[in-house]
Amino acid sequence: MHGFTLIEVLVAVVLIHVGLLSLVAASAMLVRRTTQVRAETVALQAAGNRLEILGAGPCAASAGSATGPFELREEWSAALEAGGTLDVRDSVTFGVPGRVRSIVARTRVPC
Repeated sequence: MHGFTLIEVLVAVVLIHVGLLSLVAASAMLVRRTTQVRAETVALQAAGNRLEILGAGPCAASAGSATGPFELREEWSAALEAGGTLDVRDSVTFGVPGRVRSIVARTRVPC
């Protein structure tokens, strides 16, 4: 008589379950990482856009703040420096699942 024993079937079922659980865990990790990357991309775009806007505007001191998606909070400032340059700084704080991160972008623009 040929066939499988009960032990062989149970071992095969356990191995299949372990494989499926590892796939589910990997999928959850990928979804979490995708959300983090998306939030970071939005923060980097916001900082880059703000630096371009402030750098292209008049050479005058200014400051402000704004909010956006992903719990994004942006604070910027532009200060006149000796020597005819505008020091532009943008700090973006954003939320990702489980923590809060920040990105600071800074540049100097000749006036």
